[in-house]
Amino acid sequence: MSEPSSTEASVDLLLRRFGARASFVPVREDDVFVRTSRGRLELIDRCSPLPRRLRMLLTLIDGRVTVAELRRGVSRYRSLSDALDMLRRMQLIEPRARRLHD
Repeated sequence: MSEPSSTEASVDLLLRRFGARASFVPVREDDVFVRTSRGRLELIDRCSPLPRRLRMLLTLIDGRVTVAELRRGVSRYRSLSDALDMLRRMQLIEPRARRLHD
């Protein structure tokens, strides 16, 4: 069994620090995320351990923009789905409830 890479170890440490326990849920292009109260507090905290890339992404989550629109807006952001899943697992964002169609 091989040792985890430094990136994997950093991600694991970050998830543990935030108490993330949720499992992976695929991100859909039509998903819309909102910041949780924890996510809003995280943006206020200037001494947060949240990496700059995730913090920048968290600022873009507004409860109106779909994942597809985010992807177009930040086209150079690699692994957007993974980053959104990480923010979700850290309980900083959550999917907005879907509307029922007639």
